[in-house]
Amino acid sequence: MTDHHPPPRWAQDLLGPDARLVEVVSGGTSRHTLRLEVTPGGDRVVARHDPGAGPFSGTPLTLAREAATYAALVGSGVPVPAVVAVAADGRSFAVEEVPGTPEAGADSLDDLLTVLGRLHATGTRHVPPGHPGFDRAGEEDLALWSDLARRRIRRPAPLVDHALDRIAAHRRARPPAPVALCHGDPGVGNHLHRHGIVTGLVDWEMAHTGDPHDDLASVAVRAALVGVDLGDYRARVAARWEPVVGTALDPDRYRLGVAATLLRMVVSCLSALDHAAAGTDRSVQLLGLPVMEAQLLRALAVLDDRDPPPVIEAEPDPAFAAEVATTVAEALDGPGRDGPERRARYAARQLAAALAPRSPAAVPAADDPEALWAATCARLAVLPASRPLADRPIAGAA
Repeated sequence: MTDHHPPPRWAQDLLGPDARLVEVVSGGTSRHTLRLEVTPGGDRVVARHDPGAGPFSGTPLTLAREAATYAALVGSGVPVPAVVAVAADGRSFAVEEVPGTPEAGADSLDDLLTVLGRLHATGTRHVPPGHPGFDRAGEEDLALWSDLARRRIRRPAPLVDHALDRIAAHRRARPPAPVALCHGDPGVGNHLHRHGIVTGLVDWEMAHTGDPHDDLASVAVRAALVGVDLGDYRARVAARWEPVVGTALDPDRYRLGVAATLLRMVVSCLSALDHAAAGTDRSVQLLGLPVMEAQLLRALAVLDDRDPPPVIEAEPDPAFAAEVATTVAEALDGPGRDGPERRARYAARQLAAALAPRSPAAVPAADDPEALWAATCARLAVLPASRPLADRPIAGAA
């Protein structure tokens, strides 16, 4: 927390020299987000900046694209903050601060489903022009993520290849109908609320046109990954989303949306890990990756009419264990780190060196789900406390 200090240069260039920093919302592995005061004791904005080293830097998922989505939603009936400024180079933008608290549970779930219904009911009328991923057929999004995976993931990623293949096959059998503008990542943490009423949908960087079931699936996936109970989710969707959209939830399209949501998350994690700038905290991605991979494989099994596999006992993956230990050591680096922290850093580095395999492990084939599952369980074994989340059902996907 920082109180009324000068903001970084990019924020001054965006908002003027009188802007004052109120709070660092996130330093992130992707985009930096700040809360700023633009008039003394008065108006506040939230500004985002791409420093050029995140998982989406150099991809079509730019901040200019996100800002254009906010602007396009004016008059849609969807609660979004108004755009205040966009940098000429498209790497920064600011929106008005909206009242409310970031959702950490399910307090505003019912109103969120109503809001998503209003968004989806607009179809493609509020699509930002001139940006990829917003085609009227709803087909560009999967191609965008396929290209992002190919260009941004450096390590072998056979699970991603397997997921792209299976999701593409199922989408050919069930093309989006009707196509609508989707938030792309709604759920816990990505909207503000006040007394259960949504005051602002935020973080539109994954927005796209496609099947509205993608958004319903994202709400459930994000909840499952942080252990939030949505209750009878299908009943809540029927009560709050279906009357607004005028159609019923399609279980097959919903399950496809679950798999697509998890694919985006896995690709985002791997891209962040493989493109982290020096000193960037990668712990969030490393801790979440095995859980997301396990849930993705389970979702793909359901799509293919197979029973979702249970987590099996496995020997921990030494390469992944070494990567976790290295990340711990890096997190303890920095000026002023001494005493216990220095000793912990030394121990973590020694552990990483001891765990690192002497030769690369065999990479599972992308068309071998059993081998992919065994490899995923080996990574999960490095973080056994995450196992319950890997086994947790995604609401409404059974």
